[in-house]
Amino acid sequence: MTPHPQYARDEFDIDGYQTRLSTAIKTVPNYKLAAITKISRNTLTKYQYHQSSPDMRKLCLIAKATNVSVIWILFGTRSQTGSIGIPSN
Repeated sequence: MTPHPQYARDEFDIDGYQTRLSTAIKTVPNYKLAAITKISRNTLTKYQYHQSSPDMRKLCLIAKATNVSVIWILFGTRSQTGSIGIPSN
């Protein structure tokens, strides 16, 4: 598996990822996002304040519920909308 073309494996921008994840989470009220994703409010708060990081399944749930791309959260590339990295038409 090759890394995303913009980043080498050892150059992943963790600060940017955490900021984008936090930004996505803030777009939906915490109680509502918890109800949609079935991720506890406490866990979402930990993600939002960089105290923890979601696994891929939970990241996909957050991306879908907030209408942002997983690719955008991970790498900051492509359109911010269109869940799981599929460009919107």
